[in-house]
Amino acid sequence: MPKLLANEQSIVSTRQNWSVLAPAVVVALIVVVIGVVVLHIAPSTIAGKDTSTVVNGLRIAIILTALVVILVQYLQWRAAQYVLTNRRVVISHGVVSTVTESITLDRIQDVTIRRSLGARLLGAGDLDIESAGRDGIEVLHRISNPQSFYDALMDAMEAHRTRTQAAPGNNVVSESDV
Repeated sequence: MPKLLANEQSIVSTRQNWSVLAPAVVVALIVVVIGVVVLHIAPSTIAGKDTSTVVNGLRIAIILTALVVILVQYLQWRAAQYVLTNRRVVISHGVVSTVTESITLDRIQDVTIRRSLGARLLGAGDLDIESAGRDGIEVLHRISNPQSFYDALMDAMEAHRTRTQAAPGNNVVSESDV
């Protein structure tokens, strides 16, 4: 979890849905199956030399490469995190070098949930956050339970605006003053 500021409290923390790992796993498995089949039908001798040692080495290399690809994807998935606090949305990702971005609640202008049929079946969706002073829209890709994050974000934004308007020094006129 990213470091919080003074007087800042975490409200919701989530990450991408597990389904973001599926493409890497499927591709790795397909490569392993094709590689093993091709190596299985490879000739056992070439020009009178036994190729079994080379073929077995290639099988191990293909399997290890696939496992490394899956492991890297898993580590990237585990390292990516979206945290909503009472002051901002913090987006962090990266395994070796990390990147942390934040969007303060008072800068958020619009939030949109996008969920395809497949994403809804998996409990995932994209959250588009448009903010003032930033280039374009920040997209929280394929997060788990986006409706819950959206609801918590809307509540936090309203609470932040209410606190800001009621703070000393703000000239808030109530109906009883009129």
